[in-house]
Amino acid sequence: MKKVIVDANVIIKLHELGKFESLLKVCEIYVTETIKDEARFYLQDLGNGVPRKVMIDLDGYIRKGRLKVLSDPPMDKIAEFSARLEKKLPDKGIQLGETSCLIYLMESGSNYYFCTGDRAVMFVAGYMGFGDRLVSLGALLGVITGLEYSYTEDCLKKEIGKGSIRKIQEGAG
Repeated sequence: MKKVIVDANVIIKLHELGKFESLLKVCEIYVTETIKDEARFYLQDLGNGVPRKVMIDLDGYIRKGRLKVLSDPPMDKIAEFSARLEKKLPDKGIQLGETSCLIYLMESGSNYYFCTGDRAVMFVAGYMGFGDRLVSLGALLGVITGLEYSYTEDCLKKEIGKGSIRKIQEGAG
């Protein structure tokens, strides 16, 4: 079974759509400590202009062994990675949880895949040469009604391609 680290936006989106259980059936799911903290709730539209806060109980999945937590990399490693990224790609703001996940991808070789709906992260993975370690939510679960374009395989391939092209252009220049 594929080991997939998921971003907070994936957890939140699947809870909004009532499809998180579907993901647990097709792969081993991992989160970093930071991602776990980021994915605590989502806002449900009640149609009256006042959203309702709906809590996400990841601890329940963890207790049952259905979700595994990876320790965040040391802060000095995160700081170093973030500084390198800021120098090379100042236009791509990557959050702490996503940075931790990208570090895992770089260090684990082929042990994990990463699933995100964040186009900047897809671009960065392409730029850094490990776009093949990303997997789209669409590829994992197929067509889901209400799923935005950023979670599709088409979007993932395009953003990884853009990052790869930018790296090549910088090397040629």
